[in-house]
Amino acid sequence: MTDGARFEGHPARAGGLLALVLGALAVAAVADADGQLLALAGEVGALVAASVGVWRLRDGDRLVGAPLALAGGLGVPAAVGYGLVSATQATQTIELLPGAVGLVLLALGYLPVRARWSRVLVAAGAAAIVIGIVASGVVHGAGRLRLLAGTALAVVAWDAAEQAVSLGEQVGRRGAGVAVVASHGAWSLGVGAVAVAVASGVYAVDVTGLPLVGVGLLLAAAVALSTAAFA
Repeated sequence: MTDGARFEGHPARAGGLLALVLGALAVAAVADADGQLLALAGEVGALVAASVGVWRLRDGDRLVGAPLALAGGLGVPAAVGYGLVSATQATQTIELLPGAVGLVLLALGYLPVRARWSRVLVAAGAAAIVIGIVASGVVHGAGRLRLLAGTALAVVAWDAAEQAVSLGEQVGRRGAGVAVVASHGAWSLGVGAVAVAVASGVYAVDVTGLPLVGVGLLLAAAVALSTAAFA
């Protein structure tokens, strides 16, 4: 089997990067300290560099791929470490760490060592991001809109990564055009925005009596079902 055939089942690259960006926005929705945001930006930049490096290596370009993959691989723990060290309160660590781990898992999901691990890693990454968002709502009292928006973005990030995996299996990573990824992502974001508006309104009038975290988890389920229906 040739190298090209061996890697053809790997997730679509555009979808993987979209999932990473959406996941980062989900984490940023509840991270308000400067140190958290700087660490998050550094981690995302390192993950993008590592991703491009791995892809270049798979395409046979070691001259560019190896330095990028190495720099990205070293940059991720450095960025997360900075975020932990710069935290002035324990709640900032509780907010940042699950999301930071979740982003790494998402990236590993669209850059799998074994293709069959992709969906497990993607699901674990999205779950870790949601855990960080819920933890922020519990220990820090994140605002209603930020908590709901972060939860919706985490689910949309999971959906984008899942779609990247499916496209890679069906048409190969090179056969999945940016337009397909963008249209699905736009639909998912639209569903998420509507769901946030509805959930925010439901919580505001206290129709259900559920706490905000409960409303957020119901919103996550609704977004997941709606985006899956579009797939």
